[in-house]
Amino acid sequence: MGCTSSGATNINTTYFAATTGRLTIATDTRTTPSIITPPIASEITYSQTLSGSTLSGGSASVAGSFAFTDPATIPDAGTYNAPVTFTPTDGTSYKTTSGNVDVVVAPKPITITADASQTKVYGLADPAFTFTPSEVVGFTGALSRDAGEDVGVYAITQGDLSAGPNYAITFIPDNFSITPKLITVTADANQTKVYGEVDPTFTFTPSEAVSFTGALGRDAGENVWHLCHYSRWLIRWP
Repeated sequence: MGCTSSGATNINTTYFAATTGRLTIATDTRTTPSIITPPIASEITYSQTLSGSTLSGGSASVAGSFAFTDPATIPDAGTYNAPVTFTPTDGTSYKTTSGNVDVVVAPKPITITADASQTKVYGLADPAFTFTPSEVVGFTGALSRDAGEDVGVYAITQGDLSAGPNYAITFIPDNFSITPKLITVTADANQTKVYGEVDPTFTFTPSEAVSFTGALGRDAGENVWHLCHYSRWLIRWP
């Protein structure tokens, strides 16, 4: 049977054709089982997938087995609430059903070794302390050292160096050395005294103005020396 619509100009006439037939809707008449006790998941370490955890125990209203729904997932360290699927042994009569289990994910151990022979010269700023990790990951923060600026040896410490909550760092320290700064002290020329007087304070010119202790000295002797250079001879007379 057709129907038409008519009206003002420019309105199209549409015909609807009716057909007869049968629509079949399939229904799943299988029963959904109940999970009575969820399984227990064994601990894994960060960087492992869920497939590395073993599900043990657990029960449902019918026989079957539990498995992780997404076994390739790599969860962060901490407690991860993982979805699991229960598959009945009798798949003809029963549907699969799902639940969740907690998986403890331990931080992955890594070792940080402070590099040896790190030094600076007295008075300079500290360098960036370097280290060798057992695994290259993203680090934040930096190594530090014991306090002190005098020449000596100081322990390098972990400071605030971190690899984040997914890693547990074992730190192996080393020593940092502050070495003396080289300066030059030049005795001033033409320093003299008159025979019989006490020595003056010997003066000098340093390459850098720093605090000095002590004083310059000289070789022993109080005689007047007159030196004359003649040919290959040095002549002394009192």
